[in-house]
Amino acid sequence: MTARLGALVLTISVLVSPLWGCESDDGGILVIDLRTDYAPGVEVTAIRTVVHRGDAGGPITTTTDTPVFVASPLIDGLRVAETPGLEAGNYLVLTTLLDVAGEVLAEQRTREQVAGNIGVTVLITRSCAGVMCPAADPVATACIGARCEDPRCTPETPQFCSDMGCTDARACDAPAASCAEAQCIAGACFAAPIAGACGAEEACDPESGCVGVGPRCVPVVGVD
Repeated sequence: MTARLGALVLTISVLVSPLWGCESDDGGILVIDLRTDYAPGVEVTAIRTVVHRGDAGGPITTTTDTPVFVASPLIDGLRVAETPGLEAGNYLVLTTLLDVAGEVLAEQRTREQVAGNIGVTVLITRSCAGVMCPAADPVATACIGARCEDPRCTPETPQFCSDMGCTDARACDAPAASCAEAQCIAGACFAAPIAGACGAEEACDPESGCVGVGPRCVPVVGVD
C-alpha cells in the first residue's frame, strides 16, 4: 500500500511540475480600462488600443478594437484590452477614440512597466482638446484634465503626476450643456451626463445637449 501511494505521489508530481513551469513562462497580463467624458455612441463609436514594446513605440504587441454603444459606461470605466503573455519590461499603450466616420477624436499615450499582472486606467478628458503637450516640461507629453503630464501618470501610479489636479467637482468648470454636470475623477475634471436629464431615446452630449439616438440597446456578448 505504501509503495503504491509513493508511486502515485511521484506520478502526480511529474504531471504537476510542467504546469507550474508553464504558468511562470506565460508572461504578465496587462489589463487596460478607459474612462472618458466623450459621449458614448454619439461622439465615440469605437476604441482602438495598441500596445507597443518599449518606451518610444517599438514593435506592436497587440491591437484591440472595442465597439462603443450608447449604453457603454465610458464615464465609469470600460475594459478595452487584456494583453497576456507580455515579457517584463516597458510598454507604450496608445488608446484612440474613433468617431462615427472612423476618424480620430482623441488619443492618449500611456507608458507602463510590466512585471507580472498589472492593471492601468487610461484617462481621456475632453478638456484636453486643443492642448498641446509637451509645454514647459519636455517629459510631460500626455494631457490629463487640460494639463500636461508624464505618460506614466495614471490613477494607479500618482507618484508620476506633477499635479494631483482637482479634489472635488467644485474645482471644475460647469459643462456647456445642462444635461451634464462636472465631476472630479482621479484628479481630472469630467463632464458627466445627469441621469434622467434626457429622454428615453436621447443621449447627453456635454457640448450640445440632448441628442436623439433612437431606442437604447444594451450590447449582449455573443449577440449582434
